[in-house]
Amino acid sequence: MKITELETIPLRLPFAQPFKISQGAGRETVETLIVRVHTDEGIVGIGETQAWRRQGSAEVLWNLVRIVKDHFEPLIAGRSPFDVAGILATLNEALYNTFYAQAAVADALYDIAGKGVGLPVHKLLGGECRDRVRIAGLLAMKPTVAETLERAGQLETIGGRTYLSSLANQTPTAVHACVTARSTAPPPPYRSWAALIVAARAMENVELLGKRKTKAR
Repeated sequence: MKITELETIPLRLPFAQPFKISQGAGRETVETLIVRVHTDEGIVGIGETQAWRRQGSAEVLWNLVRIVKDHFEPLIAGRSPFDVAGILATLNEALYNTFYAQAAVADALYDIAGKGVGLPVHKLLGGECRDRVRIAGLLAMKPTVAETLERAGQLETIGGRTYLSSLANQTPTAVHACVTARSTAPPPPYRSWAALIVAARAMENVELLGKRKTKAR
């Protein structure tokens, strides 16, 4: 079996409401790229990635399309889709740290491998470890603390028990939301607000460290 083509399907999927983390402007859509890896035996693998613009990444959707089609496809056309590690090494050597683009290709290659041998991919990666996975709600930063906490409460009503939020730039709204969440969080074993509470404690440590440095000077 040989790889014949990398097909790219760029999508802009609208958020129900603008999404904002602690840095950058709010986003109206999530930019997703579907990659379909075609083979000469008719088996097609499907992978997915996103164009995130945040700390550590400045991807845009059409950049991902061009990387996959113009750079990756010529490098792996004609190779066996079962050589996942070898192909990823080639891609990373050609364009170092292009992990968002590489991720979609890797997913598609594993998909082909599973379909090729008639097994779910988890069987190829050591077997099933659990039959369910707890998920966390990704909490966007709102203009005010009250709005941020209101959104967390809405997630809680649909089963949210852990929320993730970014404090990369330590904005006052984000920090105050975490501190307020910590003071209003229900007691164990009810673990809502867990990530926000941890973030609030981390911010307190940062503030304490800053005070100690100031005194040392």
